[in-house]
Amino acid sequence: MLTPFASATHWLASPNIKAEATSPAGANVDFPVAAGSTCSPAPNSLFPIGSTHVTCTDDSDPSIEVNSFNVIVQDTTAPPFGPLPDVTSSTTASAANVSFNILAPPDVNGVSEPVIVACTPNSGSSFPIGTTAVSCTATDTRGNSSSASFNVIVTLTDSQPPTFTPPLPSPPTTEATGPGGAAVSWSIAATDNVDPNPTVSCDHTSGSTFPIGTTIVQCRATDASGNFTDAAPFNVTVVDTTPPTLTLPGNQNVETENSSGAAVTYSASGSDIVDGAIAPNCSPASGTTFAIGTTPVHCTATDAHGKSSSGDFTVTVTLVDHTAPVLSNFGNKTIEANGPAGSVVNYATPTAVDAQDGPIPSVPCTPASGTTFPLGTTAVNCSATDAHGNIGQATFNVKVQDTTPPNLIVPVARSVYATTPTGIPNTVSGIVSFLGAASASD
Repeated sequence: MLTPFASATHWLASPNIKAEATSPAGANVDFPVAAGSTCSPAPNSLFPIGSTHVTCTDDSDPSIEVNSFNVIVQDTTAPPFGPLPDVTSSTTASAANVSFNILAPPDVNGVSEPVIVACTPNSGSSFPIGTTAVSCTATDTRGNSSSASFNVIVTLTDSQPPTFTPPLPSPPTTEATGPGGAAVSWSIAATDNVDPNPTVSCDHTSGSTFPIGTTIVQCRATDASGNFTDAAPFNVTVVDTTPPTLTLPGNQNVETENSSGAAVTYSASGSDIVDGAIAPNCSPASGTTFAIGTTPVHCTATDAHGKSSSGDFTVTVTLVDHTAPVLSNFGNKTIEANGPAGSVVNYATPTAVDAQDGPIPSVPCTPASGTTFPLGTTAVNCSATDAHGNIGQATFNVKVQDTTPPNLIVPVARSVYATTPTGIPNTVSGIVSFLGAASASD
């Protein structure tokens, strides 16, 4: 609609008209035209992209401009973009350079071509193992843009086995610490191109107890992808070079009364860190009869691996005499008294024999043989002393008795007359005289 302004010959311009381009050439834009006027460009004309000024004049007088405005054809529509498919790749390393081609979409109705696609990270970048998001923008020549994203998925193709870190173990020869051998430790490690911690396993664990002898140890390093490397086998050697411990008694001192010597028993023992208790071999052996004097004893303890320890001590046998001589050939005697004092008694001296000195010639007795023994029983004590002062004693009894009756002298028989009816008194002189003639001696 036209609007009168200062005079009939001047009109207010209409607002500008904006239209979206429908092709690279622009857009056909229609607009109303007041009756009795003509506009140039005419309605529904093809307007190029940009601003086109439209002037409307009075049909009765084309010199009179009745209206004017701008037709602005613009491109504000972003190109259609996405969704985008993920891109996959594989590598044997820790990252991969991945290239991709994102096709530029056509602009709407082809208005603002060409469309440029830019991505971050861009094609050909290094992508780590795993999933990385890529953001892309499609921008037309008018600066309209659309965004889309996709993932670059890099998987690991690991075909390289781990590598053992030199040097490989070479444990020194180890001394056995017990019957089972000894605990031996070592260190072994491996690296891998992908796996930061490949697993190292050995058929014998470091720090475990190894038997005496040589044990072959084999180790394998395996990465997370199952690739493995076998290390060169190495030996673990455990030896027993420690001799047994020998325990001996101190020097032995033994006394005996046997001149041939004495049987001596002693205790010797051996102990080995591997074999345990070991019976030593000693010469002369325990229980042997040792001669009078000092005899050295040599003992050796040998373990199962031929290691031995030796030691010595002495056995000194001293001949002693603590046994008294033995007296024999004596016994009690009974003697008839041959006088009031008793009787002189003679007896055989007992025989004395000593285990070491033999016969003892001197055997004194008290009372001595040939001594007068009184009536009754008298103990005779005899003794014999050997060269070592041991005294043997013997006692026997000498009994002096009086078994002989007295000698009786009687007078000759005679006859007398009785002086009384009962006989004759013993006071009669004849009787007294007769009885006085009788006597007795002993």
